[in-house]
Amino acid sequence: MTPALAVADELIEIGYSNILWVGHKRSQTGDRNLSAEYREVARRNIRFITLHTGKIWRRWTFATFDKALLNLIKIPFGFFQAFLILILYRPSIIMSFGGYLSVPLVLNFLPNRFNKTKIYIHSQTIRPDLSIRLTNRFAKKLFLTWENAKRYYKHKNIEVVGTPLNKFLLEPVKSDGGDKLFDNDLPILLVMGGNQGANTFNRRLNPPILEKYLKIFNVIHQTGSSTVTNDYQKALANKEHLEDPFKSRYLVLPYILPEQLNQVYAQASLILARSGANTVQEIMFKGVPAILMPIPWSQNNEQLENAKIAERTGLAKLFEFKDGLKPESLFREISLGLEQIQKRESFKADTSWVKAKQKANALIKTDSVKRILAAIEEIHVI
Repeated sequence: MTPALAVADELIEIGYSNILWVGHKRSQTGDRNLSAEYREVARRNIRFITLHTGKIWRRWTFATFDKALLNLIKIPFGFFQAFLILILYRPSIIMSFGGYLSVPLVLNFLPNRFNKTKIYIHSQTIRPDLSIRLTNRFAKKLFLTWENAKRYYKHKNIEVVGTPLNKFLLEPVKSDGGDKLFDNDLPILLVMGGNQGANTFNRRLNPPILEKYLKIFNVIHQTGSSTVTNDYQKALANKEHLEDPFKSRYLVLPYILPEQLNQVYAQASLILARSGANTVQEIMFKGVPAILMPIPWSQNNEQLENAKIAERTGLAKLFEFKDGLKPESLFREISLGLEQIQKRESFKADTSWVKAKQKANALIKTDSVKRILAAIEEIHVI
């Protein structure tokens, strides 16, 4: 969502208003709350269309069999709905950022040919996911985040541009102290699992282990807003049962607004996060030490690849998830992370924190949006 929003924000800034967003109105099947994606797009007054399609389920188990089968059945319906969207709105440009929703839009050859639609694709990961492997050949131009991702493509028109960042992250951070998130000097632990939150983290931050965290940290806990897991409501209930001063050290958020994120990163001492492409880019750009726990079932183990990029700089430590992970084991890892932060050495031996932050920051391109739009303008006047 973040790279697409960054491009949309720039288009709006330069006066372009005829934008159509195809995405998820709900973050997961069965969720009654609006997704963070939908809310952010709606705030910008961009026309939003939900595409009801399915995806190929990677982990078929007895518990997920119904959902996996339903997703397969929904795929042809998604192609039909995408066909109708393309016929009705006749887009001159499709800007795809991957994901299974992009497949029926890009692979609908007839309406795209009839509309003379130019297709551009941006890939945030080193290895292309299935959606980009299926669609990249139809792109007028392919934008990549990493130079070493080129080896996975045979496309003739490739440009390495980095990943578009949230525009608020590029602004200077206020330093007058007026936006201080907590009224004490304890280090701040930021726990976030992407826009949907991470149930893996949320289930391991319940009492009594939560009190152990709050003895040594202020905690910002971004839970997601799903009504399927109800993690946000559970975290709020946990907060209500905390005694002082722990209650004032625990900030629970369903998701973090883009304009809040810069200040949150600026004040965080340590981050516990998944290692999605956008999250890793932001952490490296802002130079915040992180413990990264990749989703082990992500396509091509892409989250592990992302985490390793940050790990090599010394800014991040990789902590691989295993079934049955005990809350105490996670707490121990985070406690050790805090101890390491308080030393001169980063997570990489013989590398200072200053050097680690410099290495991480040097890998991030801050002009990605402008480079993408400039490349498109060479072919098609926006």
